[in-house]
Amino acid sequence: MSLFTVEKPKLVSALERARNAVEKSINIPILENILIERADDGEGLSVRATNLNIEVSCRFEARVDEAFAAFTLPAHRLFDIVKTWPDGREIEFAWSDETRNSVVVKSGRSRFVLPALPAEDFVRMRREPSAAAFTIDAGQLTTALSQTATALSRDSPWFVNRDHGTAPGLPETPAREKYRYGKQGDQSIFARGPYPSCFDGDGARGSTSSCIAVQCRHGLGLAKVL
Repeated sequence: MSLFTVEKPKLVSALERARNAVEKSINIPILENILIERADDGEGLSVRATNLNIEVSCRFEARVDEAFAAFTLPAHRLFDIVKTWPDGREIEFAWSDETRNSVVVKSGRSRFVLPALPAEDFVRMRREPSAAAFTIDAGQLTTALSQTATALSRDSPWFVNRDHGTAPGLPETPAREKYRYGKQGDQSIFARGPYPSCFDGDGARGSTSSCIAVQCRHGLGLAKVL
């Protein structure tokens, strides 16, 4: 029973980002899997992955069959299979049988059967409403994280400061030049860049806090999936 058909580049783009949230050494089967489900607005599909610290959801266009039902597949195994196929190919997903315990992934004359776990078993992170929400360009955030990552340890948090007044010793900066700040022991690294959408005004919307503290492993994980 067919589930959906997708062009290889569209699927690989979504899988490549989502799989970075999946730990390779974890011993919990459902956390090794990515969830493929209908997008929230019903247009196309989305692939979702989590390691219980971060959750990633990426949309992609596909021809979805009426009988489609959400399912999960091993993230890294699926990516390793589809990335080897030529870009011009279409990839079809279908249930292998009526038990729905496995999914057939095929393209051209190639065919693979992967074990599937129920979508209901996928662990979704709780989403709490927060007034401290902001928007920032993904490329700018990735650059800032990569520039400060060498000052991070696995046991220490890293900080994103709203302006130069929130971190001791931060160099003077023009009005719209904001800084990212990484610190490990006595080592501090500052990355300068224009980040107006996030840090202008009073910082995060509805918040008077001057900085955002994120566990190091979460920040590094975020950098991998952006």
